[in-house]
Amino acid sequence: MADLHPIQLQIDQPVHDHIVAAAGAAKTVNVLLAGRIVATSFENPAALFRIWYSSLGEDILGTSDQVTAALAVGSHTITYTVKDQTEAGVPPSGLEALFKSIEHIGAAGGPPDPPPAAGSPCVVHVLIANLLAPANNANLSKANAVLEAQAPLQWGAFVADAAAYPEPDPTYHAVNKLRYRWFFTRVNPPGAPVELDVAGGTAMTLIPPHDTPLPKVDPPARLRYSGPLPAALVVGQQYSVSLRVEHLDDAAQGHTVTRTVTIVE
Repeated sequence: MADLHPIQLQIDQPVHDHIVAAAGAAKTVNVLLAGRIVATSFENPAALFRIWYSSLGEDILGTSDQVTAALAVGSHTITYTVKDQTEAGVPPSGLEALFKSIEHIGAAGGPPDPPPAAGSPCVVHVLIANLLAPANNANLSKANAVLEAQAPLQWGAFVADAAAYPEPDPTYHAVNKLRYRWFFTRVNPPGAPVELDVAGGTAMTLIPPHDTPLPKVDPPARLRYSGPLPAALVVGQQYSVSLRVEHLDDAAQGHTVTRTVTIVE
């Protein structure tokens, strides 16, 4: 294995714990990622390979010092890496030799615990209310309603071949700052909003995309509430059902979407 020469990096944007909320019906928000090399012994820093990652996605976010990334809902742990080799186009059989040949490498960002080796952590909280169920103008059972909202797959702990992840993932929730809330407002006559108690989110279960068992669930992953609605709702009446995704520590920051439903038994 080659001798390693650390590259010192810094993330200028976003700052750690940055909060960004969607507008309108947006399913992603654009976030500027900007980093730079502070120090390196590599003779030609411009030739080094830059990569941005998010803990919530498999695809890289960008390959230059400054990129604009379209981020979906969730608390994203952002990492910025620079090295003198790239695995792009290298078959799996060649990765071990490539990694052993790396001499110059550095990383910035990452989670706050454990603290990153260099620089400060970088977590971005993206607040997007993407209401997946019920459909607009649908009937919604008061006794056994199903409500679904897009959520990061990492919200629930992975269970092999499962159609649901019933337990929270501790790694994700160590940085999570999102809260999901549901409200019902009578249309005619107008009434005050009635909040559905989802027990701090524990009454919702992470449903991953899957083909089997049926029914098939297409992307995206979602949090699902299945159960009774508040007793104050009147059967036979129309209500606006609102999903709000807000910051745990600052409820004023969030994103809300609304649909109309008819409450049935």
